[in-house]
Amino acid sequence: MDVKQPRLREDLIISEQVQAGQTVYIVKDPQSNRYFRLREPEYFLASSLDGKKTPEEISSEFNERFGMSITPEQLNAFIDSLERKNFLETSKAEYAVLHKIGDEDTRSFISRILFIKLKAFDPSRFLEWLYRKFRFALSAPFVVFSLIVIIAGILQVAAMFSELPHTIYQIFGISSIPIIIIAVFIVVALHELAHALVCRHYGGRVSEMGFLLLYFQVCFYCNLSDSYLFRKKRHRVYTILAGLYMQAFVGASSILLWRILKTGTIVSDILFLTASVAFITLLFNLNPLLKLDGYYLLTDIVEIPNLRQKAFGYLKSLLKSIFIGPDSFRRRFTNHERRVFLTYSLLAILYSLILFIWLGGLVYRLLVGAWGGTGFLLFLVLLLIIFNQPISNLFKWVGRIFSRQGVSMPKSLRFYIWLMVLAALVLLAIFYPVNLKINAPVTIEPLEKFIVSGGGDSQLETKWFKGGINQKPINRVYQFSISDFAVLDIEPTKTVGATVDSGDILLQISSNHFESQLEQTNAEIQRARAEYELLLSDPKAAELARASAALEEEKLKQINVEQEYQRAKKMYEKGLISEEEWEAAKTTRYVQNKKVDISQSEVDLLKEGPKAEELFSQEAEIRRLESKAEYLREQIAACTIRAPFSGTITRFGVDDELISISRTDSVEVNIRVPEDQIDILAVDQDMKFRVAGYPHISFMGKVDKVIASSHSNGSESHFVAISTVPNSQGLLKDGMDGYAKIYCGKTSVANNILRKLVRFFRVEFWSWF
Repeated sequence: MDVKQPRLREDLIISEQVQAGQTVYIVKDPQSNRYFRLREPEYFLASSLDGKKTPEEISSEFNERFGMSITPEQLNAFIDSLERKNFLETSKAEYAVLHKIGDEDTRSFISRILFIKLKAFDPSRFLEWLYRKFRFALSAPFVVFSLIVIIAGILQVAAMFSELPHTIYQIFGISSIPIIIIAVFIVVALHELAHALVCRHYGGRVSEMGFLLLYFQVCFYCNLSDSYLFRKKRHRVYTILAGLYMQAFVGASSILLWRILKTGTIVSDILFLTASVAFITLLFNLNPLLKLDGYYLLTDIVEIPNLRQKAFGYLKSLLKSIFIGPDSFRRRFTNHERRVFLTYSLLAILYSLILFIWLGGLVYRLLVGAWGGTGFLLFLVLLLIIFNQPISNLFKWVGRIFSRQGVSMPKSLRFYIWLMVLAALVLLAIFYPVNLKINAPVTIEPLEKFIVSGGGDSQLETKWFKGGINQKPINRVYQFSISDFAVLDIEPTKTVGATVDSGDILLQISSNHFESQLEQTNAEIQRARAEYELLLSDPKAAELARASAALEEEKLKQINVEQEYQRAKKMYEKGLISEEEWEAAKTTRYVQNKKVDISQSEVDLLKEGPKAEELFSQEAEIRRLESKAEYLREQIAACTIRAPFSGTITRFGVDDELISISRTDSVEVNIRVPEDQIDILAVDQDMKFRVAGYPHISFMGKVDKVIASSHSNGSESHFVAISTVPNSQGLLKDGMDGYAKIYCGKTSVANNILRKLVRFFRVEFWSWF
């Protein structure tokens, strides 16, 4: 066999390093600016290719050094791999062709649109000048000073964290967009320059700087590949951390200056926006799932170069070994590397899926909302363009299986096992029944609620809401006249948390007006009845004498009452007694005068005989006074507000509410069912729900009623389904929120998926057909 005897290129730059306890060699191709990592045995073979040593000599030296033998075929394969990397001496023309081929962008369309280089330049001379001017920033005193500033800035942000939303709302606007754009470029430029200066400080060369479009966001970048050649790991880590450190310093300095200056000025707004941009982009750069600082920092920490490429290669090999058969690729790595690869690849895929779902949903809503079905077709075309390479690879794989020479199926038994599993899953999806469920948020309301509130000036309002199947609101307004209620006292008889029975007094509204009027009316009724009795009796001397003596006695009392009345009047005019005491004095005087009148009437009646018209008039007067007394008693009774049902006092003296009670033995569950699920909703369906306060407890019920009209919540409409649920333990409280499942019967898995898929698209899309 013809074994090649090539020569390793002399212009390759090689750095010996220790990673994970093993010696490795980082090889830089200065012509293509590409870097490669060789393990010690690989580097030994590569360095042995001097164009003079024979394969036998190389094999012998390799065996002597590592205790392993290498065959000519293995050596040839290794030389071929070096040739593909352009490590071997060749003609300039041949190298130019190879270099051109190597530079061709073989990435997929989706990779190309996520990572686009816009412009690049060689910053060597500029960085040399900048390094001479700002070398002091790399000194220990400045690092300590900047660290103090960063800590102070972070503490300041933490102290004002609750104020940030209000401040952002005040400052951010259309007029601030130019400032934000400028701040982004300044912060990112300082970030990259910090990378470059630290790289230069440790002997590296920054060969390229420019702009790129990463995940649809404009970024400024610099090529720090020379940091791979740093022998010390901490130098590589410092180079990566420099940009993040600079961002933190800029953000902290800006927020501290903003806190010192007067707010509302242009300078303070610029400082706040700069700090916001610095901290937000800092978090973005720390994301290890993007090929930014966080990613390269992670690769240095775990000491696995090309982590992303290897992680996805490992995941592909793992899936292949699961579904088709053993794959040798993943056997090259240690258990630690396998765990890192699996974790990183899954997280990166999840992040990409979330990003594409969000962006895809945004584009889908824009296209379908504007053009309906046509917009959906445009969306499908866009998906085909983005995923053209995976789809093309799938068809190529199917074509290789069913080739022209006949059906060429995989020979692995595992492939057919998975094929049978897939067929079984399809059959299960078609024939296996599952519950058809509606998932919807719920709100807990009391089954009955009674509220007493102030309805305005001199008003009380009661609201009684009966929930459940037969919902019924009952409202009542009490209007109090200021003249009727000179002295008004509203006295609640219960406190929050107390239980009440139906008919218990909740509020007692008391006023001296109705009580005094009732007392006066009762006195008048007494007098009228006495006069009526006297009209029916014959005058007799003894009775006349008795009546005359009683009259004299009442007149003496009248004199004393009049004196007390005059004294009270003077004291009231001077403000020495209360309104209630003055009203009591007037009432006493009035009652006493009536008693004198009654006694006088009795004497007069005894002296005269009754007349028919007098009897009729007296009977009418008695009826009038009794009607008035009954009215006054009704008014006094109306001033007592009683509980219409048994329940618990839930609120007292909050806002305009004087008191409220709720029925707690059962509650009303309001389920907000989305409009697109209303077709399977029906009364008497089983329902299960949980609330945030008791997430470990499931509450059961049935749908009792569906409100016929919909309710709009922003851009979505929903219908309210009502369920009455027992609450004997009192766990469910008014206003609780939760989530419910309504069981709407059985359906197949396939039909359930199809139903969800149909409702995934807008109505505008279906109306296009």
